[in-house]
Amino acid sequence: MLLELRKEENDLRIIGIGVIVFGLWNAAKAFLFEFLPNTQRAVVRADILEENVPVWVYFGGIFIAVLIDTLLRLKIGRSALAESRGEKAGSLYLVITLVMTILYTIAVISDILGDVPQNTEIADRLVKLVVDLTSTALLLDLFLSAIHVRMLRKQLQQKEGSQ
Repeated sequence: MLLELRKEENDLRIIGIGVIVFGLWNAAKAFLFEFLPNTQRAVVRADILEENVPVWVYFGGIFIAVLIDTLLRLKIGRSALAESRGEKAGSLYLVITLVMTILYTIAVISDILGDVPQNTEIADRLVKLVVDLTSTALLLDLFLSAIHVRMLRKQLQQKEGSQ
């Protein structure tokens, strides 16, 4: 059982690092997407700005959304790393992980079933779908690994207590 616990702790550590890296990648990608010319995003941005939305509101909204997503992923990843080392991580990060998993699942289903905007490249939609599926799987795997680590630790404590 100890060997299984060490394997799960290692998995949790790797997944936690993956969540942090994925969060940083998403932030970089979002900012690059906004400032690269000739992208689908540039067309959408032009449409929004034509509707008299102030530029600071548009970019401020994007900045805040990206910041929140990145900070939540950092919280999840760092808490998973702490838990993999046997430190107290609390349960808030598991709640956040579960909520984000549900939201990403809804987003994936919406992307699959939703209407395709006219100027959208099929490759762009496919890449977004793969990235969202990967993020969903990563978060779900982290959640399940953390629960499994906690269960194994509890079983080991009970086993040691009974001896």
